[in-house]
Amino acid sequence: MFLYAFLACATEPATTDDFDRPAPDPLDEDGGNDDGNDDGNDDGNGNNNDGAYPLSDGETWTVTARSFVNDPCGAADWVSHGEVGNTITLIDDGGDQFTMAGDEPPDDQCALDGWSYDCDSRSDEDYTPQDYGLDAIIVFEAEVYGDFVDEGTMDMRADVVLNCEGADCGVVEAIVGGSACELTLQMDLSKN
Repeated sequence: MFLYAFLACATEPATTDDFDRPAPDPLDEDGGNDDGNDDGNDDGNGNNNDGAYPLSDGETWTVTARSFVNDPCGAADWVSHGEVGNTITLIDDGGDQFTMAGDEPPDDQCALDGWSYDCDSRSDEDYTPQDYGLDAIIVFEAEVYGDFVDEGTMDMRADVVLNCEGADCGVVEAIVGGSACELTLQMDLSKN
């Protein structure tokens, strides 16, 4: 589950590695956004590739860096989702559609747009507070999107809204510092 460590108060904070992206080519005047054609048009995503990312069914990717870009509720201390070393598998659903299946459910249904992708919004519930005798459920809504930087590197962002439902939400809210939390998680992945 996304928040399985929610009330366990993990003793080790989540990894917040700096992202290791290649520096733009100093000879590339537009910062790496050249689409490779001499027509003066850029693709805008910095990968120097035309067309769509060449997805192969069953590609496995490993998280190499993770950072909480926006974390007003201190989720880096207790969210285990997307940790360095976690893997995802991309399943080709045909056309520009694919499924992103991770170590932790649920899977994300995504669409390619060139070398960028955007996944369907999803929501899920975490019942971890009930493991501690609390009448509370953590409800989260997530938007996942990102870019294939090149054929071996992908970046991913997840915008997440956490809410609580149940009579004991006051206890949960005291732990996370509020009644609702909006956070952004960023990850870098490398193809295996």
